[in-house]
Amino acid sequence: MKNKEKKLRRPFSFGGGFYIYLCALLFAIVFTQALRSTVSIVLLWFLIMLPIVMIPIVFWQRNSVGIYVYENEKTVEKNTPMAYEFVILNSSILPLPFVEAFLTVPSQGGVSSIEKRIVFSVLPNGRYSFSNTLEFRYRGSYKIGVGDIFVTDILRFYRVKKSVNVYENVFVMPRRRYFEREETNSPTDLPSDNADTVKGDESSEFNRIREYRYGDSLKRIHWKLSSKMTELQVSEYKPNSGKNVFIFCDYSMFLPPEDEDVEPQKTKKSAKILSSS
Repeated sequence: MKNKEKKLRRPFSFGGGFYIYLCALLFAIVFTQALRSTVSIVLLWFLIMLPIVMIPIVFWQRNSVGIYVYENEKTVEKNTPMAYEFVILNSSILPLPFVEAFLTVPSQGGVSSIEKRIVFSVLPNGRYSFSNTLEFRYRGSYKIGVGDIFVTDILRFYRVKKSVNVYENVFVMPRRRYFEREETNSPTDLPSDNADTVKGDESSEFNRIREYRYGDSLKRIHWKLSSKMTELQVSEYKPNSGKNVFIFCDYSMFLPPEDEDVEPQKTKKSAKILSSS
């Protein structure tokens, strides 16, 4: 894989058409020696001069290539769509049938920057554009641009390199959150149907994690989990009801039977009230 990558990045290399040309040249030499005619000699000299003429043409085409990088914003919030575009221009009067460009673009999902190789053609005085729109999932700096462009002549004899190195940095910032306040008091002090009133923070009262709703306490936001999600996450606890529980104990069952001649003892019926909150 590394050897193949080095071969693709050579400043100057021969294309597949050059090896076909060598076979045609060998055939022309044998054909000329066998016939010794004027036509065969003209054909032989044409084949000899052809690669020499193609060298300045391919270098001229390489110098006529221009590149521009456009992005709508250089600073964007996380999980916010961002568009970028590459434009390759051909300022010569000759077409560019085989052009390769090595782009540095964000990966699918906007996780990191990767290198992408594209192959295209450009008409005389024409342009080729490559665009995409994506959302970045993580914060940080992402590089977008073009490193190298390779131009091949129409006969695919030569493949020459042009180092462009046009890059732009896109900075992905944390997503902003806006909270609306309709009352003058803190919503955490006002019980409502959307927010649970909790009188204790014991770990045994933890219930679940859910999405943020208006009125939730900012202290209960699960920041670590919220940074990985598109919405804020809140730790929810089981609320205490705040009601008193009364327990009544009746001691009348311990009185002696009525038929026994026993001096009645004074008994007290008492009720012990136990309350818990």
